[in-house]
Amino acid sequence: CTRQLADLGARVIKVERPGVGDFARAYDQRVRGEASHFVWVNRDQRSFEWFAELLGKLHARYPDTLEVHIYMTGAKSDLHSGLAELALDLMYAKTNVDLLTGLRTRTQLGHPNWRALLTEFKKGSRAARTEVFFCGPDGLAQALAPICGELQMPFHVERF
Repeated sequence: CTRQLADLGARVIKVERPGVGDFARAYDQRVRGEASHFVWVNRDQRSFEWFAELLGKLHARYPDTLEVHIYMTGAKSDLHSGLAELALDLMYAKTNVDLLTGLRTRTQLGHPNWRALLTEFKKGSRAARTEVFFCGPDGLAQALAPICGELQMPFHVERF
């Protein structure tokens, strides 16, 4: 992922484990161009702004193999968020562009249902094995690892 981001103009500084390197270095050989699902979870719209352009370029470069899923967790489950969700749905249906990020992927308000999402990824995969490559907070890693174990999906954690 960092190589692809650098190719698209991002300034990437990466520190790898001495003697081991990055487990994802062989990622391209692992997936062999079959598919990648990128799940981006943040609290609010501002958290997406710095990355949306690069993510859009990646999505354009790999339209058939990269599926992007975006979640904004700061949205509340009340009437206002319901109306916001309706407005987002209507604008997306009309323009095929997400109003919050400017991407072709519709931002979902709230938290992902990880079990359902990972099950969907696994069922939709043509690969013999579906793996999860995770970069994020420890608490979320601790929640995802058992789900991946139950679904027989190898779970890899990367730290930057």
